[in-house]
Amino acid sequence: MPLSLNEEVTQVALNRWIAANRDVKCIMLATISPKLQKTFLERDTTFEIISELQNMFQEQARTERFENHKQILESKLEKGEPVNPHMLKMIGLFEFMERLDAGYSTEMAIDIVLHSLHRGYDHFKMNYNMHVMEKTLTELHEMLKQAE
Repeated sequence: MPLSLNEEVTQVALNRWIAANRDVKCIMLATISPKLQKTFLERDTTFEIISELQNMFQEQARTERFENHKQILESKLEKGEPVNPHMLKMIGLFEFMERLDAGYSTEMAIDIVLHSLHRGYDHFKMNYNMHVMEKTLTELHEMLKQAE
């Protein structure tokens, strides 16, 4: 039995609303942190949203993770450069990786930072490792500013 004109128009409007609703959900999910995405998705059983988001942003996120990881590993503090901007850059890179849901452990991040320092910090690194200090990146930043 064919639909009447009113029913047909109503169905078209409903289909458009469903598509627009899906698009808005995708945009909203794409702009929130991974932790909030998990929370949202536990409450919303719309599996298609997750699939669409993963397809749309998986390659972009992979590229961002790769480029950011590369920056972290290539960052070096050159002799004569101040430690403060270097540490702020490194902390920002590690925080960005966390937002990409590919964070480093604090211990690994500190190891990478210590490795990025020039030879003038060798005594600081030796002292830090000998005392097996467990610090945050912010605390390490303060210690390095004082050592400078």
